[in-house]
Amino acid sequence: MEGYSDRDRGVRIVLITGEYPPQRGGIADYTQYLGEGLRERGLEIWVLTSTAAAEQAETPSLGIIPVITKWNFASWRKIKGVLQNTGAQIAHIQYQTAAYGMHPAIHLLPFWLRRRWPQGRIITTLHDLRPPYLFPKAGRLRRWAIWAMIKGSHAVVVTNDEDEQNLRRTKTGSHCYLIPIGSNIQPVLAPSFQREAWRAQYGIFASDTLLSYFGLLNAGKGLDTLLESLSRLRQQEPGLKLLMIGEEVGASDPTNIAYRRHLLELADRLELKENLLWTGYLPPNQVSAHLMASDICVLPYKDGASFRRGSLIAALVHGLPIVTTQPHSFGKDTSLPPLTHGQNCLLVPPEDATALTEAVNLLRQSPQLRHQLAEAARTTGQRFSWAAIAEETEELYRQVLAL
Repeated sequence: MEGYSDRDRGVRIVLITGEYPPQRGGIADYTQYLGEGLRERGLEIWVLTSTAAAEQAETPSLGIIPVITKWNFASWRKIKGVLQNTGAQIAHIQYQTAAYGMHPAIHLLPFWLRRRWPQGRIITTLHDLRPPYLFPKAGRLRRWAIWAMIKGSHAVVVTNDEDEQNLRRTKTGSHCYLIPIGSNIQPVLAPSFQREAWRAQYGIFASDTLLSYFGLLNAGKGLDTLLESLSRLRQQEPGLKLLMIGEEVGASDPTNIAYRRHLLELADRLELKENLLWTGYLPPNQVSAHLMASDICVLPYKDGASFRRGSLIAALVHGLPIVTTQPHSFGKDTSLPPLTHGQNCLLVPPEDATALTEAVNLLRQSPQLRHQLAEAARTTGQRFSWAAIAEETEELYRQVLAL
């Protein structure tokens, strides 16, 4: 394999991920940004990923190794071979079950590596701590699969404080670390960007309200509630538009396709065709421009707002007035800033179209409140810079290597 040289320069890391650009998804983007940030700090980084990423977007600073055709038990030996050939010291798994085809092999990989690659260290970042779907009637095995992965790793990274609290209540909390994700969309606009001109291409003018939603179409995102709220809002402002920004279904989760079909049927029943604007996939700079062209970002997650959501962090770093759903909790001892109703966002109960409508109306009618929330959101977003994330991750690597 090409690119395995200069082994004596520094810490050598293989990032293992089920998806990577040009595949579209939050884990793909996260891995690229993290890898680039770590490389800038002088670490040697390789990315072990699926063959679907073989024609990857240009990331010349990283060694991309797209050799896994299917993430199953047969892939383990390929993974071990890459770790040995690169001279890696750490295997850092980026876990989200759909990215690995929902196969249980990824959950047992840390245990297997600890026996077959004893000189190395295994770290797992849990992008989703919820029990995975494995097969019908899997029952307790689903929760066991997550705990097997946690116990097999030398260290576990969680990206939000509710997952950190859950782990610290267990015997695995001693090797749990909280490192947030960053935004895969940076607020960098072209010099030629003019907000009013950008809005005008959609027939949106200064006096009109433009709502935005950013993220994949997933059953957990609360889009049914958002469409019901949009139907009510247009009764007060018939020209109100909702901009659905970016890729719709992603590369990993096949259930997103069925959910998209459901949303389109719901939109037809509610007669929302004239109020919905779909951009489809856009390059990052255009996603940023569309976000900045909107007045209010609406993210009504069914399971509550969480910093595991890259779309929420993107809205924060872009300094948007945000309406989202009440988080389950924010711990008092977390290093992450809280989401506070009326200060850096407006919070409503999940699956409550009435409350969502009222919150959006409040912002529609109050430019001053929109400005206040936008400035506070931008300040909150500063905590999620990729430079800080790379620094915290490097510190974790050095702690684990010292074990």
